[in-house]
Amino acid sequence: MKQVLLTIVLALGLSPPAYANILDFCKALSDVSMTVAKGRDMGVTPYQAADILTDQGLEESIAAEILNIVYIHGEGLEPELIGKVVFSSCLQQTT
Repeated sequence: MKQVLLTIVLALGLSPPAYANILDFCKALSDVSMTVAKGRDMGVTPYQAADILTDQGLEESIAAEILNIVYIHGEGLEPELIGKVVFSSCLQQTT
């Protein structure tokens, strides 16, 4: 999962200096993953989630990586747990 997160971070062009601090950066990444997971639990399909993410301006490849985290690597996990894992992994990669 760490490599997937790093890919997302690099592809998004999001770098910690673009945020007030690293905690804000990792929180934003965590929030996106958690929101997608909540949608998943409400019946949103991966295809619908991809449309939503790309409609918000994410490139298809980046949306696909987020969907992999939520629908494949995090399948069956609660959204809050996915958020915590993403946040923790982000902090480990950027510190």
